[in-house]
Amino acid sequence: MGYAAELLAWFAPDEAALAGLMAVPGDAARAATRASANLTLAHCPVGSERVDARLRELLSANAAVVRVTAAVGLAYRLGDQLPDLALDVLTDARSSDFDAEVPGWDRSVRGFVALARSRLTCRRDTRFSKAVASARTPFFYHGVCAVSR
Repeated sequence: MGYAAELLAWFAPDEAALAGLMAVPGDAARAATRASANLTLAHCPVGSERVDARLRELLSANAAVVRVTAAVGLAYRLGDQLPDLALDVLTDARSSDFDAEVPGWDRSVRGFVALARSRLTCRRDTRFSKAVASARTPFFYHGVCAVSR
């Protein structure tokens, strides 16, 4: 499913494809497939409320790569309106959470997280500023989130 999911990011999926992407379970056995579906949903213009709700559900998945890619998807889709839990996932994830490969995508999970963070203009709440300032992980490019206010 991974390679097909990446292609769907380029071509808006029909309802059947969208339903298939949303139906992939978030369990550990299918974590890579679910993560790939999450990244596809990040780019999907169709059914936004259903997609956003599904990605929010997956923020509590057991597999780290599923949680992280769900947070990435929400950051791509919602920008500064990112739910607090998604922000926590993006800022609190350990480096080991990014080791999983997502089939069909030519960018590492670490790269997707860096791009997701760059889509966030600094929210004015203190918790966000502290989270960004304390994010000293290897994939965090200095100043990416600390852009214009």
